[in-house]
Amino acid sequence: MIQNTDKQVSLWIHKRGEKWFSFWEFISLYGAYLYAMYLIGVLFAIRPVVMPLIATIVSVSATFISCFVARYIIRRPRPQFMKTAYKPWLNDFSFPSMHAALVFSIAIPLVWILLEQSTNLFTVLSSIVMIVLACTISLSRIMLGVHYLLDIIAGTILGTLISLLALFLL
Repeated sequence: MIQNTDKQVSLWIHKRGEKWFSFWEFISLYGAYLYAMYLIGVLFAIRPVVMPLIATIVSVSATFISCFVARYIIRRPRPQFMKTAYKPWLNDFSFPSMHAALVFSIAIPLVWILLEQSTNLFTVLSSIVMIVLACTISLSRIMLGVHYLLDIIAGTILGTLISLLALFLL
């Protein structure tokens, strides 16, 4: 029942974004590069830079491995309403979303450390931009039809939990 509801909700979301398909495709394909460039700029604004960098590297590595293992265990196929020439480079399973998990595993440690250092206008706006970009990249995966909503939610939770764990362990 949950999977049926997930498929119906995901298809409904996908249909809402069909007329903006090229925008969502651009965000999905190149949004990560824009996101990375923005995060590098924010990272250099943080002093000292070593702790955020280590936390982010640990978080991303652990998230990537966790997603990879979870996909092979769960083996949920991708949606049938995919309308892009997207070719996964690791496997063709969709749960959890690697994009969602990775963008949140990058954003959460940086937002945490940024806001811990200062709560001035720059840090608050930078934090909001990072989270909005992470959500937009994640949403683009549903709009392109390569993920279901639960894939995105699971990836977001996984990336967030692993990044928080990395922060507390470091």
